[in-house]
Amino acid sequence: MATVSRSCRGRDGPSSSVWRQARGGSLAEGLEGRVLLATYTVTTPGDPGLDFIRGLVPRGEAIRPLSALPAITDRVSFVLVGLFIVDGSAAGPGSDGLVFDVGAAGSRVDRVTVQNFGGAGFRIRAADTTLAGCSVLDNGRGAAPAPGVAVERGSVVVMGGPSTDPHPTFIGGSAGDGLAVTGGGSATIRRAWIGIGSYGALHLTGNAGHGVSVSDGGALNVEGDATYPVEIGGSGGDGIRINPGSLPGVFRYLRIGIAQVNLIRPNAGAGVRIVDSGGHRFERLQAPPIATPPKTDRTASRC
Repeated sequence: MATVSRSCRGRDGPSSSVWRQARGGSLAEGLEGRVLLATYTVTTPGDPGLDFIRGLVPRGEAIRPLSALPAITDRVSFVLVGLFIVDGSAAGPGSDGLVFDVGAAGSRVDRVTVQNFGGAGFRIRAADTTLAGCSVLDNGRGAAPAPGVAVERGSVVVMGGPSTDPHPTFIGGSAGDGLAVTGGGSATIRRAWIGIGSYGALHLTGNAGHGVSVSDGGALNVEGDATYPVEIGGSGGDGIRINPGSLPGVFRYLRIGIAQVNLIRPNAGAGVRIVDSGGHRFERLQAPPIATPPKTDRTASRC
């Protein structure tokens, strides 16, 4: 069972929120004075192993934790209505956003925006984690650059939202890589725009590092489709960087340096760079006309 406490100071004043887990304690500290607390206890009778937190913050409001959030250690599902924002601008220079630890296997996050954390926006150490239609924006800007999404030991599927709101997961503006897979973790990207693309008022900026990187026993697969290819562009490094020790991957329906609206935004480095690693398979790769297909060596083409 999850309990969420929300506090506010009225329409004209700033708002802050407290999240409490049954086992985790406070997720935000230092509430201001003159607050009115409302506590919500939300469970799903049909599946008592999952907790659902639905639409508890009005559309467009942000939760702004005043210190680092503790790791999530139980299986949870954030299935939310409307725009839900977790803003880390006041959480501390190296604080991560949402951290899914080993005990949180099977968790799912739908349509949540995680932004402005000094550390990673998401840090995944749990197996079978799903990010669906999320926005991961302007994270990793602490003393040491961090990725937007860091996958360590666990596994994650990055995909679009439900059929009622099917936009992809967006990852942009990270001071490090957009998505980094390390330490034996694995990531499967099914629908995502990484550093490139526009959706309504959202115009993604590139990630300062690589768009996606994999190393140290990590595994990466891209499973786009003809209608919704995965798009990666605008990176300060390579679009995809596959480092030594990475497991073989399959890359299908992938656009490098180009968006569906024919927006061309090359990566500063190679489109795909494969370093001392083999066994990868690429199918339906699209890049700007000036580019050539990726090479399985140290000098893949720029696209």
